[in-house]
Formats: sequence, structure tokens, C-alpha cells
Amino acid sequence: MTRVSFFLLALFLLPTTVFGEIQSIQLPMQDSDSKKAFFVSPSGNGKFPAIVYMHGGVAREKSDPSFFKEKILDYSSMGFVVLAPLRNTVEGCCNGDDAIKEGIQVARESAKYLKSLPNVREEKICLVGFSEGALISMWVMTEPNDFSKAVIMSASTQCRMQRAGSENYCSRRLIKSGKLKKVTKKVILTLGTLDKRGHVKTANKFSEKLSTQVNILDGNHRSFLDPRKDVSSIIMDNCS
Repeated sequence: MTRVSFFLLALFLLPTTVFGEIQSIQLPMQDSDSKKAFFVSPSGNGKFPAIVYMHGGVAREKSDPSFFKEKILDYSSMGFVVLAPLRNTVEGCCNGDDAIKEGIQVARESAKYLKSLPNVREEKICLVGFSEGALISMWVMTEPNDFSKAVIMSASTQCRMQRAGSENYCSRRLIKSGKLKKVTKKVILTLGTLDKRGHVKTANKFSEKLSTQVNILDGNHRSFLDPRKDVSSIIMDNCS
């Protein structure tokens, strides 16, 4: 395929949305059906850095994008192309392995999709995850990937076999696996001052294995659901 033909194909793949507004799209997946995702781009011409946003478990269980739409609009207003896939592993006890595996695949395919778009700087695709999405993002960063950096916000543990408990992909398994020593790209860790003990332990263990500090921000776990100037500052400093 010639360079011109490839550009035209990538242009065709670009969602036909009004810049600055969220559009629902179907994210192509290599080994399964497409996934619903939400896409928003800043106004203007040229190429932009991009974010793949991995939401928490509640948005997945309720299949409700309202939990993160304000956040991705905020990121777009900062000058990022943003893609937020809506994961759909069903709600239920002990299905955490399926939820995390789904998330890992979705994150990888999201990066590939963004790389195909002509208005994205493919060397500047940042992975941003909250709660369950943060745990997924940490797993993603332990393997070869197309992301430049990752911002891990108040990562969940999912080690107890209740709700979306995970036997093989909980935070303890990741910490003990030795995989964190293989992370080659920068990972930024955040934690709320009022986060529960499990989140605190997970962040501190990640910090120890990655030899990086935890950014302690005011608020509890749910405070990361809303747009925040301190989180936006971290993203601007590391992803733009």
C-alpha cells in the first residue's frame, strides 16, 4: 500500500464527529466482536497527543458512560484526542479474571486504533486508568505496548473473591509475578488521602517494585471520577 493510500484509509477511519463533542463509535477488535467506545478530539488541525482512558468497574457493570464522560471532555479540552472504550464483562462475583483480560485486550486495540488516525501523534499515546481500569493499565504496561506512558489512578486490588474478585489478575498476583520489574516506560502513580487500605497497599507495593513515588492527592477513591485540576496537571506534564 502506498503512503498516500494509507493516509486516505486512515482519514476514512477518523470518526466523523464535530471536534470537541463526544461520539459513540465501534472499536474494532482483532479476535472478538467490536466494542463500544467514546471518542472526542480537540478543535483544530494538525496532530495531537492522545489518551486511552480505562474506566472503573462500576461503569463496566452498569454499562454507563456517564461515569467518565466529563473526564474525557476535560482531557480533550487540554488538547488530547481521547478514546474511552466501554468494557462489558458482566457484573457478578468472581469474574475479575475475565474483566481484566478483556481490559488488557481492549487497551491494546485502542492504542492500535489511535495510531491509525491521521490527527494522532502515535509516539504520544498515554494510558490513563482509574480503579479497575488502573489495575488493567498496570498489567498492560508489563508487556510490550504502544503507549508512551501510563497514569495509574487509585488502582483497585480485586484480590478478594467477591464482586469482581480475580484469582489470577489481582494486584497481589501482579506484584509477586516479577512483571513490574520488566516495565520499561514511565508509570505515574496516584492515590487519594482518604483511599481505603487496599488501594493504599496496592499503590505502595507498585511504588516499591517500580522504584517510583506515589503522588498523594486530596480526596477519596470516588473523587477520581470527576475532573480534577491536580490530575489534569499530572496528565499535562506527562502525556502532552
